[in-house]
Amino acid sequence: MKTRFKKWRKLEIAALAAGNRLWSAMERERLKVEENENAYHLI
Repeated sequence: MKTRFKKWRKLEIAALAAGNRLWSAMERERLKVEENENAYHLI
């Protein structure tokens, strides 16, 4: 029973880590877009 729980815990942590990576990638893209928009305003 405990080993199964540990496996699920590992999967859960892996899923959270993947989600965080995806989220931070999306945030970086969004910041890039915002920077580009700011650059256009300066021109």
